[in-house]
Amino acid sequence: MVKIRYLNILDINNLKKLVEKLTRDNFVSSSGSSLSMLSSVSYIIPKNLKFSDDTYIAEDEGEIKGIISLCPRRKNQNKWRIRRFLYDNEFSDIGKMLIDFVISKYSALGVETFEVEIDSDDNEIIDLFSKICGFRYCMDYQIFEVKSSYFKDRRIDTENLIFRPFKNSDKNDVADLYNHNISPYYKFSLSKSPKEFCDNLCKGLDKKEAVKFIVEDRFSKNIRGFLNILTEDNRHFFIETVILPSYENCLNDVISFAISQIYKKTANFSLYFKNCKFHSNSDIYEKILYNTDGILLKTDMIFVKDFFGQIKNDEHIKSASVMYNEINGKPAYKI
Repeated sequence: MVKIRYLNILDINNLKKLVEKLTRDNFVSSSGSSLSMLSSVSYIIPKNLKFSDDTYIAEDEGEIKGIISLCPRRKNQNKWRIRRFLYDNEFSDIGKMLIDFVISKYSALGVETFEVEIDSDDNEIIDLFSKICGFRYCMDYQIFEVKSSYFKDRRIDTENLIFRPFKNSDKNDVADLYNHNISPYYKFSLSKSPKEFCDNLCKGLDKKEAVKFIVEDRFSKNIRGFLNILTEDNRHFFIETVILPSYENCLNDVISFAISQIYKKTANFSLYFKNCKFHSNSDIYEKILYNTDGILLKTDMIFVKDFFGQIKNDEHIKSASVMYNEINGKPAYKI
């Protein structure tokens, strides 16, 4: 009989056996997700204070047959992300059991949206989440490898733009910039709250190292963009950015600046750009990256499960409905 329970430290060796047995075809993870002893500690921490994954295993006669990890999306307790999912495909119901278990448990605690990123080539996992467990497809993340040699000696435009460190007081402006660039149909699920851009209280326990910058207009001092540089090993660096529409062509300056900052830490690195396709200027980013010899390495599809139905623009409303404010994602009025 299959039992689902919280992961503990004594399970690590059995978990390694499961990982060694299975192939990449049954594995879903987002960059930076890892199992650690903190997962066991997280079990006793209240939901609104968690800083590490909650991890559950499916166990059958003492053997681990599946595992699922999830966590809040950076201080947003209403939106949780499934960051690791692995199951033995010889037990076809295990995957669905794990997903249904965490959806039921955490929705009862007030979680409104669950999100997972899946490799676009992994059809089995896509079918499991979308066709069997009721997740809906939102959009994609593209991961490009950036040729740093192309930007190394490039001159950055400092006559019109200023790059400065991000301050927590910038969080509201950055959140507005980020959310206004999301296509309306995906805004409720994928929008971020201002506090998601701030550093964690337990930053020292976070495996990721993030350095954030603001792109400002030199004359008006208005924010034109936001840049986040992430790494786990000081060898592989990821760039995430959002730039005000009509300033998309500043992307080369943003990448050049990011490279100049990375060179302060190391001269031996690989650079990757995370292109969010749900942002309105992502197509322009994609063209710029290809024009600078960027290589598309992979595409991750974003699936979400919300506890409400989406109404499309041309859809007739036949029953009682709730309209949501596109800016803050909160209910505006009932129909």
